[in-house]
Amino acid sequence: MSIALTPATIQATSKGLLTIRTTLIGPPPGPLVVTAVALAQGVPLPWITSPPVPVPAEAGAGAPLTIPLAFYSADPDAPARVSSDGVELQVGPPAGPPLLRHPIAYIREWSRDLPALRPADLAALPFSAAPQSSGALRAAYDGDEQGGLLIARPRAGGLVALVVQPGTACIVLRWYVYGPPGAGAGGPVPAQPGYAVPPGGFVDLAAGRVVADAAAADAVWEPESPGAAAMQLRPLAGATLAPLRTPIQLALAATRIFASGNPRSGTSRDWDEVRDLFDNCNETPARANFCVDTIWAPAAIEFRIIVRRDIRIPDNWAHELPATALRAFSGEHNLPGVLNVYFLRSVEGARAWGAADRNPGAGGQQGALWVGDRCGPPPTPDCWVEDVITVAHEAGHFLSLAHLCDDTGPAPPCGPGADQYLMYGDGTTPDSRRLTDDEIFHARQRAWYYRP
Repeated sequence: MSIALTPATIQATSKGLLTIRTTLIGPPPGPLVVTAVALAQGVPLPWITSPPVPVPAEAGAGAPLTIPLAFYSADPDAPARVSSDGVELQVGPPAGPPLLRHPIAYIREWSRDLPALRPADLAALPFSAAPQSSGALRAAYDGDEQGGLLIARPRAGGLVALVVQPGTACIVLRWYVYGPPGAGAGGPVPAQPGYAVPPGGFVDLAAGRVVADAAAADAVWEPESPGAAAMQLRPLAGATLAPLRTPIQLALAATRIFASGNPRSGTSRDWDEVRDLFDNCNETPARANFCVDTIWAPAAIEFRIIVRRDIRIPDNWAHELPATALRAFSGEHNLPGVLNVYFLRSVEGARAWGAADRNPGAGGQQGALWVGDRCGPPPTPDCWVEDVITVAHEAGHFLSLAHLCDDTGPAPPCGPGADQYLMYGDGTTPDSRRLTDDEIFHARQRAWYYRP
């Protein structure tokens, strides 16, 4: 008698954990277990595994199954990060080969959760005796942990990871103790209970407690300058600190637009150019080894195309999409849960537009990027740089960022040096690349909604 699995739902529970839910249909021929493996081009990834999940006796009536698929390995040669493009569910007897293999296409970028990190994963971070500002701590925001991640080398040695929410006080939500950089991996380390460091408070990072004075402290929580409202964590007695910005992969659906009545009318971009715009392979000299990922690297946000498609629309809109129709257009064509980028011949009023989803996570969202052609043949490095910066700027709007300054809009007027920043509001310049700590914090918060 045959058995089958219903279509599975997959939820990204954390950076290193997927929760898969399905149902086994058909009377089980004896005791069965379900396991899951992650695949990369059809090959199982040995570091991403699930425990065998017993099939309940009532599975023939459609009992639900929940399978956790986790990234953990104590192997010192295992990666700290890995990509997969599929999941396979396997059903079989506890000590026999699978009776059923159920593949699922699912693109995923895996990073280790804090308890599964190894000292070697942290040893290469840029530790420094310089203070860490509250802005820098917030910019290390991790959506799974709901706080900024800070790795410390206390004065007595070893490694400590802290999840912090900086404000007037520095709230440590939880913290973890790892061995010295050369130590073996052992097993997952437990979370330690949190605590709060008041303004002017000294903290023993290795013990996870506030102490009376600097003699027993690894750091002090203090104003950045006398009388300033902004705070900083300043290391003491040889301790060093490094923020940890875990990579966030932003799933992207790329759509090229052509005219219904004339397939030759539409965007001139081929798929190689679209790919290189976000993740440059440097196959074309004019593209200068420069892409949107380059600009967003300081925020550890990576753009990954998971869907490519061509659609056809009325000829007049394919020639130039009206600015007043942008959101209605995306509302009709958007794929849910991803950044939708539309490549058109032209968009009215600008080289490109970008807008955020008003309610991320809900259906029917209209946020997107609408990008017109820019660099006609022959391509030039200067035009490519401006194209990349424009798209990266509009991606900032999708990630909830407003203009840093704007001489014609509601933002503050632009002053000297403002054109060095990506969210400069007076037009793209070749130097408009920098992000502020506050922008990184808000962009990372928003990007977490779209992580596959």
